[in-house]
Amino acid sequence: MKSIFFIGLIACLISCTKAPQEQPTPQIINYPYTALVGHTWEGLSYTDPVTATPYYQFLHITSDTTVGIYTASYDASTIVVPEAAYACKITTHPNHADALEIFYPGSSQPHSFSTTGDTTRITDGTIDYKRFK
Repeated sequence: MKSIFFIGLIACLISCTKAPQEQPTPQIINYPYTALVGHTWEGLSYTDPVTATPYYQFLHITSDTTVGIYTASYDASTIVVPEAAYACKITTHPNHADALEIFYPGSSQPHSFSTTGDTTRITDGTIDYKRFK
């Protein structure tokens, strides 16, 4: 009698297995390039050795295919290199880790930039550009 009870208990335990819980698929969100377009980014380009004035390179991203680049003092009182428009390509990735490629005339490869997760900085590995406006 005890053996029948134990066999029944074991059979009951085996048949009462917990159903596996399904994990929801993680949702990947591609944030649009508009987080970059319409903003200007500034990065310290160089400091004048005579006057000690810092000059910044500005990336003015006007559209998903055009970026204006100029070099000036931070307050724009002195413009060293006037703004010139270059072709660019913006590739979006999850969590704002977007890529910006600038195509300079005569260059065989684009100059590549990547953003940080919160899009407050763009870097090319040498200069960190911060969102200016």
